[in-house]
Amino acid sequence: MELNTFTVDESAVVFERYDDETIAINLNTGIYYTLNTTAADIFDLLAAGCSVTDLITILQPKYSDDLRRFESELSHFVSELRRAALIEPSQANRERPCAQTSADGPKLSFEVPVLKVHEDLQELFLLDPVHEVSAEGWPAPQGPQT
Repeated sequence: MELNTFTVDESAVVFERYDDETIAINLNTGIYYTLNTTAADIFDLLAAGCSVTDLITILQPKYSDDLRRFESELSHFVSELRRAALIEPSQANRERPCAQTSADGPKLSFEVPVLKVHEDLQELFLLDPVHEVSAEGWPAPQGPQT
């Protein structure tokens, strides 16, 4: 698997972790996503600047599944995140160091990372004037009337 790093365009994507899941909103499309525990772990590490190779090194030892299946599911999930425009390839040439997690304790059962798509609030997210705030704030002050 290639050594790839990604970034989250925080002007277009907002996300928050809540216990075992993450909610991410693509402000350009108005679509929001929920990510299960495994998906949230992967997304958090990608957002922190970890490479895909780092993800394998950090996360795979936590699970009882074989490395080949883990790599396959990880690759598929990263592709899903890219299609949803939640991540984009990083322009940086160097990787940020990633924190290693301890693999001590019993191995967890691998849960396939899931990116669940929600379009029910799309119109509301796209109508929200907060997305079009300029440096002057919202509502923008009007200039003198002539």
